[in-house]
Amino acid sequence: MSNALHKTQNSFRKRLVLALAPVVAIASLSAPALAQAQNAEAERLNTAGKEHFKERRYLDAYKNFKQATAVSPEGRFFFNLCFSLNYLERFQEAIEACEQVEPNGADAKLRDKTNAVLKALRAQVPAQPTNPNTNPGDPNTNPTDPNTNPSDPNTNPTDPNTNPTNPNTNPNTNPPPPRGPVQVPGLDPFAEKEAATSD
Repeated sequence: MSNALHKTQNSFRKRLVLALAPVVAIASLSAPALAQAQNAEAERLNTAGKEHFKERRYLDAYKNFKQATAVSPEGRFFFNLCFSLNYLERFQEAIEACEQVEPNGADAKLRDKTNAVLKALRAQVPAQPTNPNTNPGDPNTNPTDPNTNPSDPNTNPTDPNTNPTNPNTNPNTNPPPPRGPVQVPGLDPFAEKEAATSD
C-alpha cells in the first residue's frame, strides 16, 4: 500500500509542477514588465508636472511630481518636487525634497542645480534656534520657567513699542518675511532654452 501511495504522491507532484510552471514563467516575465510600466507612469506624471509648472499651476505640478517620486524615486523627480515646493513657498519641505536628489541618482549637472537651489533655500529658512539651557534628552529639564506667568496682568502684550503690526513701530526691528519663491541665480524656470525642472 505504501508503494501505491508513493506513486500517487509522485503523480501529484508532477501535475503540480506542470501546473505551476506557466505561472512561474509569467511571474518572471512580469517583473520587468511591471518595472517598465512603473517607469512609463513616472515619466507621464513628470511630464504632466512640468506642463503644470510652465502654466504656473504649482500645486498641480507638486502633486504630479510627488506621485512620480512615489512610483519611481529618481533624483530628477525629487528635484522637480523640490522646485515646485519652492514656488509654493513650502521651503522646509523643498529642502527635504532636494536632499533626496543625490541619494536617488543625479548626474553632475543635476547635482549642481540641486546644490544651487539648496543653498538659496537654506538661506531663506533660518536654522531653528536651540535653547542651550535645555537638553532634549534630559527628562529633568523643563523648557518652561515655572516662575513666569504668561497671563500676568502687569504685562501688556499690545504695547505699541513691541507690536509689529503697529504702524508707529520701527519696521527694521521686525521685517516681514520675504514673499515669493527663492530665486536661484542662473536658473530661470520659465526660460525656453533651459527649464529649471529636470527631464
